[in-house]
Amino acid sequence: PETPVAEPETPVAEPETPVAEPETPEPDTETDVAIVTPPTDPTAPTDEEDQAVVDPPEPVDPGRDDSLITPVTDPVLPPPPPEEPAAPIEPEEPPAPQIPPDEVLFGAVGDLVPGSGQGYREETIFAEGLRYPLETSPSFPNSQVWGIGGFRSPRPGGQCDTANYSYPWRDNFCETRGYAASLCPTGKGHQGQDIRPATCEKDKHWAVAVESGQVTSIGRYTVTMVGSSGREYRYMHLNMNRLLVGKGDRVLRGDRIGLVSNFFGGTPTTIHLHFEIRQVMRDANGRVTKRFVPPYTSLRDAYRRLLISEAALAAEAAASGN
Repeated sequence: PETPVAEPETPVAEPETPVAEPETPEPDTETDVAIVTPPTDPTAPTDEEDQAVVDPPEPVDPGRDDSLITPVTDPVLPPPPPEEPAAPIEPEEPPAPQIPPDEVLFGAVGDLVPGSGQGYREETIFAEGLRYPLETSPSFPNSQVWGIGGFRSPRPGGQCDTANYSYPWRDNFCETRGYAASLCPTGKGHQGQDIRPATCEKDKHWAVAVESGQVTSIGRYTVTMVGSSGREYRYMHLNMNRLLVGKGDRVLRGDRIGLVSNFFGGTPTTIHLHFEIRQVMRDANGRVTKRFVPPYTSLRDAYRRLLISEAALAAEAAASGN
């Protein structure tokens, strides 16, 4: 059977919206006057054109004498006072470099590891104005023998223990050793100060000249130089195969000498710089001798200046965007 096809629906027209007839203005209630448009004068200006307004001429007084009229002039005003120059803008002072306080950085002079000896407790700075013997901070002077990992360590651990690489410093000039050290209470001691570099890595951190002078000796594990002051300095345990100086070389303050390592003529030791100062002194009997002096106070003074210098350079670099 065929499927019936539905008839298409006839669309129903939407009703049109009636359009309102325009309102006819109501006539005037008094009179119904027809509005007559006058004929247009082609010569007359239109509303859009500008119409010039002409004032009528003033009448002339035949008896007026203009020579008796005093002209009115604008008053002469004094010139304005000159502007005061603006005060120059002074540049802002850079903030003072911030470094940790001394009580955080440094242990007391002569305060040795308990049980390691009697320290020299005088605050004398024997070598004023030294350049710190390591090129950069941080640095941690303390005992290698009585420190963690040393053969007389108070507790187990390795030489890279964080306690060895933390502030405060520890003096060890007079710790119990068999070397002559006339300023120590027992007359014997360590003769120098052990200094750990920033990290427990050998052959990475540079030792530098503490003042200008000349290298006078190169040993198996010791570099000796004499400064322009006459003081003698000894650097021990550098990598002796990678020194930047030789015997007789002249060096300037801050020049690199060698890399901090653990050279000790075949004897095991930790990664550190052993630093000594020896200078001419007069003893109690008036004799002039060359003696080892405690480096701790001189190193403390030099390190404080190094930190200030590094902080100032860092602030300058930050201000310039580098």
